[in-house]
Amino acid sequence: MSRMIVRAVAGCVAALVAAVAFAADVNVWAVPDGYKIDKFGKKIFVIDPKQDLGAIKRKNILWDADAKTIALAAARGETLAFQLGIEGEAQGLKDVNVQSSDLVGPNGAKLSAAQLELFKIYYTEVNDKGSGATNGPTMGKGWYPDALVPWALGDSNTYGGYDGPPFAVKPNEIQGVWIDLAIPYGTPAGQYAGTLTVSAAGANAATVKVSLKVRDFDIPRKIHAVFFMNGGVDDMNQSGGGWLDTPAKRQKYEEQMYVDSRRHRFTCGNMYDESRPNVTTNADGTLKVDWAGYDGRFGKVLSPTNNIFGTGQDAIEVWKVPLFTGIKSGNAQFPPGEKAWDQMIVEIKNHWKEKGWDISRAYAYLADEPPRGQAEKLNDYAKRVKNSPGPNLGRQIAVYTILGKSWTEQKPIFDLWKDNLDWWMVAGDYYNVPDMDALAKDHKKAFYQGGEPYQGNETLDADGIAMRTWSWIAWQYKLDYECYYSMTEAWRKATPDPRNPDRFIQGRGRAGENNDNEIWDHPRNRTWAISQGVFIYPGKKVNFDLPIWNIRTKQIRRGQTDYEYFWLLKQAGEERLANDLCKKVLNVALSEAASAPEQYGYGKWSHNPADWDNAVQAAGDRLEQIKDKLPKE
Repeated sequence: MSRMIVRAVAGCVAALVAAVAFAADVNVWAVPDGYKIDKFGKKIFVIDPKQDLGAIKRKNILWDADAKTIALAAARGETLAFQLGIEGEAQGLKDVNVQSSDLVGPNGAKLSAAQLELFKIYYTEVNDKGSGATNGPTMGKGWYPDALVPWALGDSNTYGGYDGPPFAVKPNEIQGVWIDLAIPYGTPAGQYAGTLTVSAAGANAATVKVSLKVRDFDIPRKIHAVFFMNGGVDDMNQSGGGWLDTPAKRQKYEEQMYVDSRRHRFTCGNMYDESRPNVTTNADGTLKVDWAGYDGRFGKVLSPTNNIFGTGQDAIEVWKVPLFTGIKSGNAQFPPGEKAWDQMIVEIKNHWKEKGWDISRAYAYLADEPPRGQAEKLNDYAKRVKNSPGPNLGRQIAVYTILGKSWTEQKPIFDLWKDNLDWWMVAGDYYNVPDMDALAKDHKKAFYQGGEPYQGNETLDADGIAMRTWSWIAWQYKLDYECYYSMTEAWRKATPDPRNPDRFIQGRGRAGENNDNEIWDHPRNRTWAISQGVFIYPGKKVNFDLPIWNIRTKQIRRGQTDYEYFWLLKQAGEERLANDLCKKVLNVALSEAASAPEQYGYGKWSHNPADWDNAVQAAGDRLEQIKDKLPKE
């Protein structure tokens, strides 16, 4: 062998040894699910200036950087979430991947690695003035984490492309990884341990220890805080450019919306759905109703014994029946004619009884935010439903500006409707606690979107606990349900006004709406809001024919699970503790947070995620102490 070859080989070996010796470690940290951190890892989207991101990266309620350990606690039946932040550092990273081990517990019990569901966080830029006022205040400009792309989805070249695992992290950026950890019912209580390994090409892998305490009680299967968000598969299909191009794909997508919503402890509602049975009139003037098509589509969620939620699972929690007044509802009267309309009420009740569906979960949606001029007519419709033969059928109206601009103006509407309307769904920024509390005990009370300080905002540029507040508000004010108008608003589009860039114009018609995945990178979908009502992203961008959920959806699940902690305390005779824990963090909301409707500003609750997590941790500790008093699943 020549000296030249020997020198060359020696040089290569030395370079390889040096590269191995000086390979950088992957820099990784973890935070709870309540933090929204920008893609540069420099900013928390939150109003609380006391929150030091550098300190939070080093240590927080679940993470200890010195020990490289994530410490978690959850009950059986709970899905908890946390986030990893992977730093690109100055040089960037390539071929980044994350792998989980099994979690091993007492007496060899195991939680499979499959119980940890990984998502790559997608960042969307807000580059204008943001949401407001009805959906304010905004957390400002920046790159917000939101869409959660399932880990199994690889690279895509569709609409700007997507870099799936193993992926690159650009220099001076981070990449967030969202992890859902589901604790199955029946899991033995105790301490479990495992690891997460974060690897990258040319770098030393980071191994993070995971310590999980499985608490010795169960989160109820039954959802005690009904929360429904309406949605439509056609809206999502449009927002993705019609990529769900067969009836079978659209049906599968719709079914997955129902199932995934249940998994996140809320309901996929049908408040704006126009589906109806085929109705004709017999010679004697009676109705003939053909329910076949309706039952074929919706029986799979309405049936208590044979539904798509799984063996032994409950039917859908709430449902709008096919009965329309034609008043501010987007639909003409159905069926047309007052006599036919009254007959249809009885037909619906009879059909629900025949099918074994629960009529107490059903309601007639009489109007969507009607004006005062329609109040008397709506009261008549509500009275007719109330007085129809058979079991009670709920009567619901979305109550908004009809109530007036001050709390004292609301009494006339309450006095008019109080005997006939029994599902009171009031906008959060018009929800007057004393008037609502004065309703009859058998009336259902609810709020829908209204903005801070009445309740948390649903927009992209809200903070990390915004939607979590809703369920806590429901607990504190003893509400029966919550509603968000639509989770499938990815199809809407607003653009800057050429005459004034701080104003926006709402798109009209298909040409002015989102038709090809634009919502991923252009979040202005309302003249007043950023990504309002976007809880699902169209999957065409990542070659996926099922829903892509987001961080805001996970906030709802966290709040709904928190509610169950409070509910369990109440069952064990410790309602006072539940109320105290809730009140300490939430403080006030709805009308107690403002002197009048539409007085927008920051919520009066804590905006520090640690305060919310600490309250739930305290509830969990107490529930373990009194576990013998708790219901078992």
